[in-house]
Amino acid sequence: MHHAALALAQVSEPELAEDAINRALNIWQDEAEWFILRAELQEKQGKLQDATQSVKFALGLEPNNPGYWQYLGELALSEGDLHTARNHYAKANSLKYNTIPVIEALADINRQLGDYPESIAYYKELHILEPNNDSYLESLAELYFIIQDYDLAMETADKVINRSLNCERALKVKIETLISRQAFDEAKKLANDAMLIAKDPITFEIYRIRIEARENPANGLRMATNLAHEHPDYPNVLNLLAQYQISLDQKQNAEKTLIRSLQLDKSNPRNASRAWRSKPPKQQPRNRANLPQTSA
Repeated sequence: MHHAALALAQVSEPELAEDAINRALNIWQDEAEWFILRAELQEKQGKLQDATQSVKFALGLEPNNPGYWQYLGELALSEGDLHTARNHYAKANSLKYNTIPVIEALADINRQLGDYPESIAYYKELHILEPNNDSYLESLAELYFIIQDYDLAMETADKVINRSLNCERALKVKIETLISRQAFDEAKKLANDAMLIAKDPITFEIYRIRIEARENPANGLRMATNLAHEHPDYPNVLNLLAQYQISLDQKQNAEKTLIRSLQLDKSNPRNASRAWRSKPPKQQPRNRANLPQTSA
């Protein structure tokens, strides 16, 4: 029966496979791995609440299986329940399992919930585990900026900038920090330099416009309009244009611009230059060492 269910699962018939597993579970109710397999099949069908219940049945049989706790965390994330996801990932982490993906999830979730000290603590732990992974330092720099610890934000961003060409997030943090300190000439120079090396130079063109037009919204509107003509399908440019339209009381134009921006990217924030401040948590893949293998 187990092999038949697995075979059905492999040919993309999750409903039939789930039915086969249910029949098997009516006879053998102490197979935690079968509950997990059923959960995966239910997840494929979008039945997230049923999948969650199946994982809980598995945990009833193996309450200290960290992989199952991680799976519960993933399902909670899929349903948008960040607090529950955090609890489940914390339980998996307490069992010292699949350490880096679990800690990454905890760092991202705490950031999304606004618990920045907790997020910082997890990213520091990740940096210790993988000191050459610049993304953790960049996340720390962003978080230091958010809590207005500008010295640490600058210091951490510089660590990445000084050792990597792939440092656009760190460059953004440094520019934002310089702007916050009103070091506008230095911020503009850094934005101009970044435009020459960045994979996304438009982002740094937006910074340049913000800096140059900080005291002259009309000039900002002119530059943003020109940039929007050059890049009409770039949501962050449209967000910038809408900001200047709003500041100059062009509300109808701003509404049209924002509608266009949201049509292009429904998830984009209105303030493009600060998009990194509200990143959603990533859903990390499970380490399947403690989960059933879907092969006969």
